[in-house]
Amino acid sequence: MKIRKTTVVLAVLDVLGAAAASLAATTVVMNRRGAWGGASLMGRLIDDPSVQEQLKLTPDQITRLHTIRDQARDSIREMRATSIRARADLRATLLDTKASRQDIEKSAAAVREATSALSQEVTRRLLDARDVLSVDQREELLSIVQERAGARRGLWRRPPGFRRGNGPMLEDGAADDTTTE
Repeated sequence: MKIRKTTVVLAVLDVLGAAAASLAATTVVMNRRGAWGGASLMGRLIDDPSVQEQLKLTPDQITRLHTIRDQARDSIREMRATSIRARADLRATLLDTKASRQDIEKSAAAVREATSALSQEVTRRLLDARDVLSVDQREELLSIVQERAGARRGLWRRPPGFRRGNGPMLEDGAADDTTTE
């Protein structure tokens, strides 16, 4: 009887450890836009003629930015695939009941390394693009990004007059608590 209890306790601890390792491994990887969204944002911005005009980009700057973007797209795509494979391998290792602790730790380390390499590549490419721009252009680009981010955030706001739980608001700002049944 004592052996059964010990086996059950060890099995539960093993499952909890695997779940914790899985959670830790997946939280290291940022969401798609967070991890590499900056590079795709830069690509969309430099392709926008209104942004090019607003930043007063020279044809040489546009060419250099396009080159950086194209190189980044290829290298980031490969690194993203490596990261996805590493996460899949970790999941498979965690689901393998016969996997050793060392195997799980090795898989988790591969996920961390792939994620770190991807993050470093995105940062390096963004800094390469930053070096092409003058200080004034960087400041203007920052205001464009903030403006567009603010507009995007506005899409998730509640409509005017919406009040949670109390129904729509009346013109004077009071809640309309009348219900029709």
